[in-house]
Amino acid sequence: MFHPVQSAKITDFKDYKLVVPCVSVGNVAQLTTDLLISTEKMELVGHLYDQCFLPLVCNSAFSHTKEALSTSAEVYWSCERQMVVAQLRAPIAKVAIIVTYMARTFHVWHIGTKLFNPLLLSDCKILRSL
Repeated sequence: MFHPVQSAKITDFKDYKLVVPCVSVGNVAQLTTDLLISTEKMELVGHLYDQCFLPLVCNSAFSHTKEALSTSAEVYWSCERQMVVAQLRAPIAKVAIIVTYMARTFHVWHIGTKLFNPLLLSDCKILRSL
């Protein structure tokens, strides 16, 4: 599931905090994660690749070169803050068996890397009664 980039300085995330955005309509969690990555000057250390992530390639939000691309699921880290951020840019395939498989695979990656308790960022949908 996790594929480190060649220039990654670290792949051992023991006791690091994990932050994961929930992909939603308003993109609040994803924008918050982008702000966190940009403000803390986090380094790209790898990509998450699995059948549950819908394919996506776009211009990088953090690089101003034409060659820099982003994918649907990237992993950034900050040594100073002891934090790992999994930036999800595309929704998860909405097939029950794939969602269950993704949850198990993500859990195995989380346990295998000995990451600290994950923090799931989300936004709220405000409903108005008529």
